[in-house]
Amino acid sequence: MGSLESWLLLRSLRTMHLRVPRQSASATELAQWLEKTVVPEGQGFDGIPGGVITKVWHSSLQGNDSRGFNPASQMEGGYNATFSILVRSLLIQMIRECTDLSY
Repeated sequence: MGSLESWLLLRSLRTMHLRVPRQSASATELAQWLEKTVVPEGQGFDGIPGGVITKVWHSSLQGNDSRGFNPASQMEGGYNATFSILVRSLLIQMIRECTDLSY
């Protein structure tokens, strides 16, 4: 490993304790807000038309399972900083057409 790479690694490790909790909090807040936008078509939430976002997956949105296990009891330092959303296929087609550079 070169000296620049070593310096970058050390620099990132020094601030990791600040970045990871902030990433977790931001992703949790965003995922919970996106979960509120999952409304039927014809309705809307906060400027987002209903039916566009159909499902949001994030560990903060999981409740107790059939055995009574709650993921929050395992994640003391916060939830993970990643989440997934499922959008309506018509929207994906529109995005593809808008970003197509072959015209």
